[in-house]
Amino acid sequence: MLSASYVIQPRTRILPDIVPIRPNSSNPA
Repeated sequence: MLSASYVIQPRTRILPDIVPIRPNSSNPA
């Protein structure tokens, strides 16, 4: 059970990490 939870944690962390990077690249302040 811990294995399944551990695999979902890092996966969810990568998704939000790419979201803020995408708009940042499009909007070079």
